Amino acid sequence: MQKLLLATVALIGLATCQMGPWQVDSTKEAEFERMLSQLPPQLQAQAQAIHSNQALSFEQKHEQMHALIETLPADQRPMPPFMRNLPPSVQQQMRELWSNKALTWQQRRQQMHQLFQSLPESMRPHFPLPPFVNQLPEPYKSQWMAIHNQPGPGHFQKIRNLIATMPDSVKAQLPMQGRWGMMGKGRMWGQQQQQSQGQFRF
Repeated sequence: MQKLLLATVALIGLATCQMGPWQVDSTKEAEFERMLSQLPPQLQAQAQAIHSNQALSFEQKHEQMHALIETLPADQRPMPPFMRNLPPSVQQQMRELWSNKALTWQQRRQQMHQLFQSLPESMRPHFPLPPFVNQLPEPYKSQWMAIHNQPGPGHFQKIRNLIATMPDSVKAQLPMQGRWGMMGKGRMWGQQQQQSQGQFRF
């Protein structure tokens, strides 16, 4: 099994594209803990140190985590749960994709997304809408759902653009997520947006 744990990393990224940053914190932490438990004890402390190092950028954390995982023998790299139901040919494509060091992490993630989109609907991973979306008035609810159903590059910017069109009364219904530049209850919406370093921390 080659670089299969890395594919889990990519899936978390795709998940965040559909769920949105307000719903990701608990998900990403749970996924990290699950992956951490599958690593050999001698690597767990190193992985935790990378994950907790706030001096590292999003990209630096990913590159260091990938390098750490790649030190493992192939038989010690566990298969992500979502891959178990995929056809062997798709699993092989994923292995080859994550073995291709000529691609950057962003390129591999984009190609992973394209691979998932090429699968039949029944095989694709699906993620629920954030609960508050159902409470939004029209046309914002429908517009948000349309963006949610088309994940991929530019997803977060589309969400931000939609939020920028909302009146303050609607923005007040959004969860508070200052580090994503999406501020709702308890924050001044007019503050300058912070540039995100990524969808989740490692």
